[in-house]
Amino acid sequence: MAEGPKLFKRHGYYFISLPEGGVSQGGQTVVRAKSLYGPYERREVLPAGSPHQGGLVELDNGEAWFIGFLSTGFQGRIAHLLPVKWGEDDWQYSATAANRSCSGKNLRWAAPTRLSIRNGATSSTRHH
Repeated sequence: MAEGPKLFKRHGYYFISLPEGGVSQGGQTVVRAKSLYGPYERREVLPAGSPHQGGLVELDNGEAWFIGFLSTGFQGRIAHLLPVKWGEDDWQYSATAANRSCSGKNLRWAAPTRLSIRNGATSSTRHH
């Protein structure tokens, strides 16, 4: 049983993104399958102690971002916006505090895009 799982489909895979390990020390896990009914493969995309309990957003320009929360105790849950890259293996790689993915690879991230919402339409522009 998981709290707040998110289901999405990308490139022929069904993905379920879910937090594991509890509020204070948890991480984010993703499972995927070609069929909604499985079998599913599992991968930890953010290790224990990372922001988790959030969701993934993909922009029209191809950028992907994970917004999650990290419990700080007396300060509450602080929101974190982390860039996401998709590997050639079609798994998501998210930045951690050390700017490494869970695979241990060093990753480079561009500045975030500003998302503007006007009259119900969205557009994205590079934030400088």
